[in-house]
Amino acid sequence: MPMPPVIADDPQTRFLLLCLQSRFNPTALDRAQVVASQDNFDWDALSKLVDDELLSPLLYTITSDKDMLPPHLERQIREIYLQNAVRNAILAKNLAKIIEGSAAYSIDL
Repeated sequence: MPMPPVIADDPQTRFLLLCLQSRFNPTALDRAQVVASQDNFDWDALSKLVDDELLSPLLYTITSDKDMLPPHLERQIREIYLQNAVRNAILAKNLAKIIEGSAAYSIDL
């Protein structure tokens, strides 16, 4: 099924949407790189956008080995990605303890 066209008012949103589509559309990352090469592309605005939408870990996952972002932005979203991974590991460990504890008291979850 063809992907719908990306409609966005600014190049940063267009770039982000294309990156997110790349998981399902192999040509989307190439199109995102074209958008990022435009003169009016604002990396600081993209940084704010991904931060506001809590998409830094996902954007890092998509772009980490593609050399698509300026080094400072890649470092920034990598740090958020790693913090999120640590948080998720702690939450998973706590969930396992809750499940074990509930089983010990015959509490169905």
